[in-house]
Amino acid sequence: MNKNKENSLHEKSPDIASTVWKEEGAWIDRVPKSVAMAAIFVIGIALWQIVIFLGIVSPIILPSPLETLEQIFFVGNNLITGGYMLKALWMTLKEVFLRVYFSGFAWIWTGSFSWRDSVR
Repeated sequence: MNKNKENSLHEKSPDIASTVWKEEGAWIDRVPKSVAMAAIFVIGIALWQIVIFLGIVSPIILPSPLETLEQIFFVGNNLITGGYMLKALWMTLKEVFLRVYFSGFAWIWTGSFSWRDSVR
C-alpha cells in the first residue's frame, strides 16, 4: 500500500521525481566563494613555489614565497620601529607630493594659455 502512494505521487508530479537524485548546476557553483578564493590563492602559491623549485625562473627575478614573506616582515618591522625604511618612505612621499603639485601647476598654467586663445 505504501508503494502505491509513492507511485501515485510520482505520477502526479513528474518534476519531483526528476529532481530527487539529479544535481542541477555545476559543482563549482555550490562551493562558497570564500573557499574558492582561498583554494585559488593556495594553488597560486604552490605553483609559484614549484616554478622556483624547478628553476624555471631565476630567484633573482622571482624570489620564493618564503623569501618574499620574510622581506615583507623585514620592511614592516623597519617601518614600525622607525628604521631606515621610514626615512625612505617619508622622502618618497614628499617627492610624490611635490611632483603632483608642480605637474598640476604646470597643467593649469599651460591650460590658461589655451583658454585665453580660445576666448579671443
